[in-house]
Amino acid sequence: MAPEYDHRNPELREFIKAHQLDKLMRAFGPRETMTTVIETRQELYLRLFECIWKSERLGLPVSAAVAPPERRIRPCR
Repeated sequence: MAPEYDHRNPELREFIKAHQLDKLMRAFGPRETMTTVIETRQELYLRLFECIWKSERLGLPVSAAVAPPERRIRPCR
């Protein structure tokens, strides 16, 4: 991201603040490990996904979580 990207875009700054993304949406220094970068970006993308595809925001009906059916293991023949 460009330096001071959030200063030029107040809507983005408010979005970051409202969704508590400030620790995830940041630049990384040369001493940070690739694992840290990947894990941080992964968490950012998951949080953005939740914001973008939120059922209520899209006007979709929200249903209670349903547990997947129990798998039955067939005996070997």
